[in-house]
Amino acid sequence: MKYTNTNFIKLTFPPVLLQLIEFGSMFIDSAMIGNYDPISFGATSLSGMIFYFIFTLFFGIMMMIGPLIGQARGANNNELIAKNVSSGIWIGMIFAIILFIIFSYIVEIVAIFNFSDDIITVMRDFIAGKKYSVLIFVAIPFRYFLVNQGIFRQIIFLSMMVFPLNILFNYVFIYGYGFIPEMGVYGAGIATSVSVITSSVLLWIFASNYAQKQGIKIYHKFFEIDFQILKRILKYGIPTGIALGLETLLFTTSNIYVAYFDKYSISAFAVTFQIWNICYAIVLGFSEGVAILVAKSAGEKNINDIIQTIKQAIIKMAIILLLLCLWYYYTSNYIFEFMLDTNNSAYPMIVKIADDLKYLIIVAIMVECTVHLPTKLLQSINDTKYIPIAQFIGYILIGVSSGYILCFIYDFKNEGIYISMILGIITTSLILITRIIYSLNKKRIFKYVETK
Repeated sequence: MKYTNTNFIKLTFPPVLLQLIEFGSMFIDSAMIGNYDPISFGATSLSGMIFYFIFTLFFGIMMMIGPLIGQARGANNNELIAKNVSSGIWIGMIFAIILFIIFSYIVEIVAIFNFSDDIITVMRDFIAGKKYSVLIFVAIPFRYFLVNQGIFRQIIFLSMMVFPLNILFNYVFIYGYGFIPEMGVYGAGIATSVSVITSSVLLWIFASNYAQKQGIKIYHKFFEIDFQILKRILKYGIPTGIALGLETLLFTTSNIYVAYFDKYSISAFAVTFQIWNICYAIVLGFSEGVAILVAKSAGEKNINDIIQTIKQAIIKMAIILLLLCLWYYYTSNYIFEFMLDTNNSAYPMIVKIADDLKYLIIVAIMVECTVHLPTKLLQSINDTKYIPIAQFIGYILIGVSSGYILCFIYDFKNEGIYISMILGIITTSLILITRIIYSLNKKRIFKYVETK
C-alpha cells in the first residue's frame, strides 16, 4: 500500500482510538472499584493481571489473523480473506471453551501462592463474573476483517456505543440499583462480561452484513474446515501468543511480588499500572495501524513503501512518547483522586507510594514504546519465530529474575519492581530491533508472506 501521510493517519488513528476506548473501559472499571474499596482495588488488579496473562496466551494467536487478512487484501484475494476469517472463528470458539474451563478453576490453581484469604476471596468473585467475557474470541476475526477493509468509523461507533453501557453496568452491578443487589467486585466482573458480549454480537452482525455486500463469502462452506489455513494461523500465531504471554507474565509476576509487600503497595501498583495501561493502549493501537500498512505493502511486495512507513512511524512514535511522559507527569495526582476514594483512610499511604514511583514510571513508559513497534512490524511480515525468544530473554531471564533479587534480596520493594520491568523491556526491545533491521533486506523481507 503506497505510503502517504493521509494513509498513515487513516490507518493508525482509528486503532489508537479503539484501544483507548477498550482500555478506557478497564480504567473506568478500576476507578469504580477503587472508589468502592481502595484495598479491594489492589486485589482486583492482581486478579485481572492473572486473568489477562492466560487470556493473552490465546489472544496472541488470534492476533495473527490480522496480518494474514491484510496480506490477502494486498493481493486482492477475497477468497483467502473469507477463509482466514472463517478459520479464525473456529479457532476463537475452541479457545473460548478452553478459557472458560480454565477460569472456572483458576482460583484453585493460584492457591499455590499462599495469598491472604482477603485476596483469594476478591479473586474468586471477580473472575467468576468476568469469565463469560471469553466469548470475545469468536468476534476477534470480524474485527480484524473490518480493520483491514478500512471500516474504522463503524467499529469506533460500536465501541463508543458500548462504552457508556459499560459504565452503567459497572455502577448498577457494583453498587446495586432497584431490584439488582449490591455485588461489589463480582458485579464488576459481570459488568465486563455483559459489555463484551454486547459488543461482540453487534460486531458480528455488522461484519457479516458488510462481508455479504462486498461479496466476501465468510460462511460459504463454513463447515468444510480449511486445515491449511488453521495450520497457518497457528504456525505464526503460537510464537506471537507465547511472546505476548511472556510480556504479560512480567507484569503479572511483578503484581504477585507486590502482593507480598503490604495492602497499600498492591493498591499503589494497581493505580499506577492502570495509568500506564492508557499509555500502553496508545502505543499498541499506533503499532497495530503501522502493521496494517506494512502488511498490505508486503502483500504487494513493495519494500520501498515498507521502509518509508517504518521511518515515518519512528518519528511519530517519538512525538507520542514525549506527549505521554508529559501527560503522566502533570496529571497523575489528579488521576489518583479520580480512581480512589479520597475519604478512605488508606488513600494517603497509597498515593505516597505511587507518587514516589513517578520518575521510574515515566522511564518505563518510554522504554515500553520501543517494544511494540518492532513486534508488530515482525508480525506484519509473518517473521514471528524470534519474538518469543526475545521476550523470554528480556522479560523472564532479566525482568522476572532481577525483580526477585531487587525486591526480596536487596529490599528495594516497589522501586525494585519498576527497575526490573525497565531492564526486561529494554533487553527485549534491543533484540527485536536487531531482528527487524536484519529482516529489512530485499532477499529476506517477503520470505514468510502468505498471499495464496
